[in-house]
Amino acid sequence: MTENGVIIKGLGGLYTVAYQGKMFSCPARGIFRKDGMKPMIGDLVELAELNENDGTGVIHSILPRKNQLIRPAVANIDQVIVVMATKSPAPDLFLIDKLLLNARQKEIDIIMVINKTDQDPELAEEWYQEYRCAVPHILRVCTKDGFGMAELKALLDCKISVLAGQSGAGKSSLLNILMGTGIMATGEL
Repeated sequence: MTENGVIIKGLGGLYTVAYQGKMFSCPARGIFRKDGMKPMIGDLVELAELNENDGTGVIHSILPRKNQLIRPAVANIDQVIVVMATKSPAPDLFLIDKLLLNARQKEIDIIMVINKTDQDPELAEEWYQEYRCAVPHILRVCTKDGFGMAELKALLDCKISVLAGQSGAGKSSLLNILMGTGIMATGEL
């Protein structure tokens, strides 16, 4: 008998699959390697051989994907949150534009977040003006003081979202605030 779950983490050939409010550690059947398909975070999967006592199972099959991104490697998402810092680190505009274009090509909703507005509010406003016509939802936020976080949380309601952007832009800090916990390690640049 198979049950449906969703992959929320993958590491070293083992996948953490959420199923009925519990987490299961599951390898994928070898048939996926033979078929050249690799399970991705966000995949809806059929599970077999579930053992609730030790929290294990096997990924039996991957259900059809509604979409997928290569970077970040995720499937079945509703929206991409592209995160850029105001100035530290200096925004990699090529990467940002590539993320925006890729999401648009895949018909995935986009939210752009200009983070670290406390570093240079005028520059944050410049970036906002630069991208406001290209992106349907663009927000200026600051994780240090919580500025703009309520508006961002409202846009996430009932959506499967992925954060993307360059290293140091504040993705982990945003996630910690959104989740209300320190689940992601953060550090200075």
